[in-house]
Amino acid sequence: MDGGQDRLPKDLQKAFELQMKAVNRTYTDRLGNTYTEKPAAYDSMMTKAMAHDMITLSRIGTHMYGDAIAKAKNWYGSLHEMDDALMRMKDDAKAGRKLIDFPNEKAETLMNEMVELSHDTGLSEAGKKLLDTWFERILYMIYWSLVLKEEEMIREDMAEASMRAFDEDGNLCMGIPEKDEEAVKVICAMKQILNQTLLRLPVMSDEVFVVADKLENLDIAVKAILRGKVKELVYLAKCAEAAKEFAEADNE
Repeated sequence: MDGGQDRLPKDLQKAFELQMKAVNRTYTDRLGNTYTEKPAAYDSMMTKAMAHDMITLSRIGTHMYGDAIAKAKNWYGSLHEMDDALMRMKDDAKAGRKLIDFPNEKAETLMNEMVELSHDTGLSEAGKKLLDTWFERILYMIYWSLVLKEEEMIREDMAEASMRAFDEDGNLCMGIPEKDEEAVKVICAMKQILNQTLLRLPVMSDEVFVVADKLENLDIAVKAILRGKVKELVYLAKCAEAAKEFAEADNE
């Protein structure tokens, strides 16, 4: 990947540079146990340790983290539920079963409560740092759920792309031509690379959104090919490129 760095699209170059610098995540709980997680991995025990700290420190951690940390007492159940859902998704993906949905609304509610608490004057600097760690953990879990859903979509799209039928005269009457199937395979391979890149990025970096946007565009491209809309896709791509060139020229 290093050798092809200069051939990457400009908007992805920084993302790939960042993901190559990814390091292990660590978390030390209130008992002094340290959990280590490799880049792009997910350690359920680390999440459970954070959940236990939420309820325990809300009772006995006010001297270090500030009185406001007491508001974390209600977060234990939500984080556990998110962890259970994510582990179920991972198991279902491994077994080839249909994935359940991640509780995004619960995650959003919890993050909003954390943002509100971060402005509380009763939270110490150590409390704010701990809150940031918990907040980033939830974001990482959301990214993991999105990647699992993307991988499920890849499997479904690849299966659909391989299915075709012909009439008595040998004309294609169902599915897409083999050359379009190859295009789907190439795009899906790109999506898999971007999925791993997303999980290796710092969760609060702007590059997360760049990669997510790229994945969405590739999703649209695959669906267009599967629906036999290749000509329309080429036209839209040319329009997008022309618009980009116009914008760059206008900024010079």
